[in-house]
Amino acid sequence: MKFGQRIARIAIDHPLLAPFYIDYKGLKRLLKTAQHPAADADDVFDAQERFALQLESEVTKVRPPSHQTPPSCAGGDSASLKLARI
Repeated sequence: MKFGQRIARIAIDHPLLAPFYIDYKGLKRLLKTAQHPAADADDVFDAQERFALQLESEVTKVRPPSHQTPPSCAGGDSASLKLARI
């Protein structure tokens, strides 16, 4: 089974993990568009920008913003806070 299919299947099989699913196949499609050699330079730039925005969006699913403390660490000691940010 290919990687993209495997992580999609995990998201389906485990509903609690579904909100954290990264759309690997969609990112791969955008990346291929951004690297297409026959495309116009403006189109390539737009595709690269779309990829960067989509990648940022996907990463925020699995990583809380750095200015927020995860709820499980609120009021905890600094060691648990460091582990939660990793």
